[in-house]
Amino acid sequence: MKSFIKIILVILFVIIITPSYAQTDSLTPAQMGQLASDYWYGENGKTIDPNAAYKWAKSAAEKQDAQGMTILGHCYSLGKGVPQSAEEALKWYRKAADQGNAEAQIKLGVFYHEGEYLEQNYIEAAKWYRKAAEQGNARAQYYLGDLYAEGDGVEKNTTEAFKWYSKSAEQGYAKGQFMVGLSYQFGEGVQKNVTEAAKWYCKAAEQGNAEAQLQLSYLLFNGDGVEQNKEEALKWLRKAAEQGNTKAQFELSCLLFNGEDVEQNKEEALKWCRIAAYKGHPKAQFNLAYYYEKGDGTNQNYTEAAKWYRKAAEQGAILAYNNLGILYEHGYGVDQNYAEAAKLYRKGAEQGDILAYNNLGFLYFNGEGVEKDYKEAFNLWKKAADNGNIHSQYNVGMCYYNGYGVQKDERLGITWFQNAAKNGNEEAKKFLSNLGESW
Repeated sequence: MKSFIKIILVILFVIIITPSYAQTDSLTPAQMGQLASDYWYGENGKTIDPNAAYKWAKSAAEKQDAQGMTILGHCYSLGKGVPQSAEEALKWYRKAADQGNAEAQIKLGVFYHEGEYLEQNYIEAAKWYRKAAEQGNARAQYYLGDLYAEGDGVEKNTTEAFKWYSKSAEQGYAKGQFMVGLSYQFGEGVQKNVTEAAKWYCKAAEQGNAEAQLQLSYLLFNGDGVEQNKEEALKWLRKAAEQGNTKAQFELSCLLFNGEDVEQNKEEALKWCRIAAYKGHPKAQFNLAYYYEKGDGTNQNYTEAAKWYRKAAEQGAILAYNNLGILYEHGYGVDQNYAEAAKLYRKGAEQGDILAYNNLGFLYFNGEGVEKDYKEAFNLWKKAADNGNIHSQYNVGMCYYNGYGVQKDERLGITWFQNAAKNGNEEAKKFLSNLGESW
């Protein structure tokens, strides 16, 4: 009798715990595809379970269900529930896309657009985005708008770009809303209307789009298209920064450091500046280096200053070459090296930095790190002086007055001293006073 009871219990146990997988034969392909999607995204009461998603997707895909094929593509693409396989992912995405599944069509578009899994081909990307966009998929509409805006795979057409961005935006897609705002702000593909721009930025910002939050903050700070509201502007700027928008982090650091329109807070400013700098923002790297060099808001540290100036320079922050050159010229935070200073000044000068012209001129004048050459010193100072550098204006005056690197002409020298003095150069004022000259 006990054995009979055990058999009954075992049978009941099996019936009770047998999962819904056993009901596969009773489900339609579409139902299996939906289950795959539910387990993949954690929807309709299901928790995310890649293994279950793969099982249902495979069953649905084998019965030609497009949704199942798409989820199966996701599984293979990301290696979830099954070993990763680009070949298998593409196979199933393509099958689903050919059946009209918009999500799969977008995937193929992205692969062609970015050159992932497939050779980059903007024309193919546009083809697949269009198929999904014409079905009303907001994300595809946004991507297609991007292609028209850039002229990738299609003839550049900002009006057509705006049309697709608008379709996406009207469905509530935040990136589309942001691009509609940007189009209105700068009159790309539509008549410029900053009030409309603000409206669309606000819609996207409220959905958490950091780029929209940043742009909205600019409009609010300046009262452009909206009533000026600096408190509200700061709120949106901070939201963008907290979401990791590097430009917002840099902008917020500048506002807080300088106390512009907000209460000055150098400690918080440095926090945001460091975050942006570590993320590779060249202006943040330059500012952080400057703070370390001057000991402003933090302990003076020339070694750290040199490190961050170098990083900024490597990313094209032009002024960083000159400031790093100064550290090498004087041996602050690095071993003194005039040749390295000259190299850095030259790099800055080649990119138009007037201060670098002035400082490189001194090295040539003194023969430090380069062969002494008064003529080259004069030429460098003259370039800087012609561009308004008051120190170089004084130096050019000194060259003319004494005949350094140029034919001596005391009267012309005095004229340059007067120019420098009028522009605020104290050395020139003192020199002219000693000569009994006015300015």
